[in-house]
Amino acid sequence: MYRTLLALSVLLSAAPAAAQRGDTLPLPRFTVTPYLGGRIPFGTEQTFLNRDSTAGFFFDEERGGGALVGLDAEVRVRGPFSAVAGVAYSSAGGIVFTVVELGEDTSLAQRLRRTGSTYLLSKAGVAYRLPLPNPETRRFRSVASVVAAPALVRETPAGQSAINHPAVNLGFKALLPLGSSRVAFHMAFEDYVTFWNAREYERRERARIDEPELTVDFASPRGNLLMFHGGLTFLVGDRTPALIRAYTPAPAAPGMIPIRVCVMEGGELREVDAMVSPATGDTLVSQRRFSDVYPETMGYAATPDFYIRGEAVTFDRTRYVQFGLTRIIPANVLMRAGEYQGVPIFRERNVTGTPDVLYMPVRSGCEFQAYQREQAVRGVRG
Repeated sequence: MYRTLLALSVLLSAAPAAAQRGDTLPLPRFTVTPYLGGRIPFGTEQTFLNRDSTAGFFFDEERGGGALVGLDAEVRVRGPFSAVAGVAYSSAGGIVFTVVELGEDTSLAQRLRRTGSTYLLSKAGVAYRLPLPNPETRRFRSVASVVAAPALVRETPAGQSAINHPAVNLGFKALLPLGSSRVAFHMAFEDYVTFWNAREYERRERARIDEPELTVDFASPRGNLLMFHGGLTFLVGDRTPALIRAYTPAPAAPGMIPIRVCVMEGGELREVDAMVSPATGDTLVSQRRFSDVYPETMGYAATPDFYIRGEAVTFDRTRYVQFGLTRIIPANVLMRAGEYQGVPIFRERNVTGTPDVLYMPVRSGCEFQAYQREQAVRGVRG
């Protein structure tokens, strides 16, 4: 746990420098993520029961994993920081007890099995979006974040009332936008560092065996509820284009970060001047929102039906099919080759003859979908 906290503190300490470099991209104002996943088995947890300091029992407890369903919501606060809250439910797994009386040979230990506990987990804290690599060298537009949050683990043992345990949630998540600019695939790994409610366990054990002087000593007062999950993140509110590179033009307004953004204008790729407000994360062009000046409804492939349905396109009497995920390609690498249903088609500048691969702009930021010759794809598959 201490290594995890140390690594997280180092990442968070880099936030001010990252914001000054301008190498992070503001997410939409609000995101909602429903997800499914699994809770990893605890491993082993040990509990020691003592009646009068001379007699008692030793429990070796192994808790199984379970299915996981949950919902997270995130609101952008400032720069790379967001407020995040979430709730999740994990189903019960089996529990295996190894019980041995103190002083007895461990070979006499008994192994008992029963249904385990369900868990209701809640958190509310802070997410920090990690600095992006150079957007001109990374292939896909993805976003990664780390999360730190106070949490509550509500355990419900089989046939008993619930027990509340304080916890700390530490997590890592990544988003990969899908064809729609408002939906992204979500993957995450979380650790609920849980501090067991020893007093409540002790009270219940006393009542169960009718031993008012019983004390409970936890060999492991802290546990780790590890879980992984995936789902779809729905992006709500204004968003900044995918490709943003800091540069040094004329002095910017106080508190604003000058940038250059790749856009499609008049059927050609070009870079335009813009400003980013660190306070809101909005991208502005001449004091207007970027999405109002350069809407993504004309000249981009994200909205036409042929792209959404994944249909092949015909160019210069050759059929091309979608190949791979969208990717960021610098504008100076490509040249215009033609048009298909109102969407410009580009090819690599250094390729002669009939190209094997064409590129269609999906949205601003020089984000393209590759289309490969159908004949070449069939040749590889065959």
